[in-house]
Amino acid sequence: MNYELFTSSALVSLGHFWPELLVAMTVVAILVVDLLFIRGRGKRQGPIELVALVGLAAAFVATCASFETAPQLIFSGMAAVDPFGAFFKLIYLVAGAIFICLTMTSDEIPVEGRTEYYTMALGGVLGMMLMATSTHMVMVFLAIEFVSLSSYVMAGFLRDDRRSSEAALKYVLYGSVSSAVMLYGMSMLYGLTGSTSLIEANRVIFQESPYPMALFVSLVLVLAGIGFKIACVPFHFWAPDVYEGAPTPVTAFFTVAPKAAGLAVTMRFLITLLTTPTTGAEFWTFVGNVNWPLLVSIIAAMSMTLGNFAALQQENIKRLMAYSSISHVGFALMGMAALSPSGVTAILVYVAAYLVMNLGAFLVIVLVGRQVGSMEISDYRGLFTRHPILGICLVVFLYSLTGLPPSMGFVAKFLVFSEAIRGEIYWLAVVGALNSVVALAYYFRIARVMWDPERENARPRIPLPHFATGVTVALAVVTLAYGVPWGPLEKLATFSSTLFLGR
Repeated sequence: MNYELFTSSALVSLGHFWPELLVAMTVVAILVVDLLFIRGRGKRQGPIELVALVGLAAAFVATCASFETAPQLIFSGMAAVDPFGAFFKLIYLVAGAIFICLTMTSDEIPVEGRTEYYTMALGGVLGMMLMATSTHMVMVFLAIEFVSLSSYVMAGFLRDDRRSSEAALKYVLYGSVSSAVMLYGMSMLYGLTGSTSLIEANRVIFQESPYPMALFVSLVLVLAGIGFKIACVPFHFWAPDVYEGAPTPVTAFFTVAPKAAGLAVTMRFLITLLTTPTTGAEFWTFVGNVNWPLLVSIIAAMSMTLGNFAALQQENIKRLMAYSSISHVGFALMGMAALSPSGVTAILVYVAAYLVMNLGAFLVIVLVGRQVGSMEISDYRGLFTRHPILGICLVVFLYSLTGLPPSMGFVAKFLVFSEAIRGEIYWLAVVGALNSVVALAYYFRIARVMWDPERENARPRIPLPHFATGVTVALAVVTLAYGVPWGPLEKLATFSSTLFLGR
């Protein structure tokens, strides 16, 4: 099947580009509202956040409608419209909305600087939406750089904070190197296949089998660059310092949205470029004699192991959650190790579950940090007494992050473990099980500190904004509610695992 038959004209392509256009228009609307109604009249919270949330909601509705569109290529093969991309767009839009709620709750970001702050955040969301749909190497690179540039600014947004400036500098330096490595790998792929389209390059690879060793090296370079974006081992070294130094809402956003975007572009890149031109198989057959499942399995095992054991030693909760996010990337990669359509489904469920439980935990972290002015775990002592609702919600999120039933985290881990077993990667399932026990130790260390009555009377009861409390409770309810009747979520993920491959 010729993929060019599915390539639409620019005007028709714009009709399938509404979610991205709405996010872009929201960025413009934020700047206009700031210029006409706020700037020079005293900054206050409210109008800009409302514009941002309405714009994200409109893009969410447009993305839901796109599920009914037949999979096809748009803009002359630069991007694809398919359920896979639409699912990840929903993830980014929900993450962006919760990020705005986190910012409204936090006092780290001054109100007078939030116009630029939200502009960078929504620009990052737009870049991630492009990452999830890119089927062209040039578009992949531009989308990743779009996200990276906005992330650099957000990490160093607190210009007067030395740690924030240090985080941004490290992020820029390491990110620049990873981008150069990835671009070099893409240039090698272009030289080997004569095309920057992933679909056309796939045909050349399977018809001509050009220089297997050179192809392997180029793919490793590309995946190394993408691995930096998802902070998997051994490309994780930047994450703890950057996450600790960045504003807490930004840290929460970084632990979810860019990682989901990295996983999306990794799956689309691998599946579109390397799988055989056949469909309907239970497991995909990949090019060459490289044992791709073993390579992905080793990265997954290293990520979950290093992330969990490093988290055991942390006393700063932001740093602990940074290492926790590295370990969760490892668990998500278990679904990719099997290299099967059902493995894609497992990853989609895992990303959705991680979005809810991790951002819910960060909502509590922001609220506590706002009151005590610290991110040390010891400052959570007596939280159950000072604010029972907050303590209970945090325990729910930690319980789910551990992967215990009934919770969304259990469903997510159950599916990725099932894929490892179906793929006969039994050793990886054992490593994952042992790492879940390690995660239980450091997550529930936080719960034990919250229950500890020592010095609980030394701190006042924490007054919480009603809006933030409502969002936190809602996320906790979702975390538990989808741990039992999880069929609808899996059904949506199964439908969304369809990628347009032009075959």
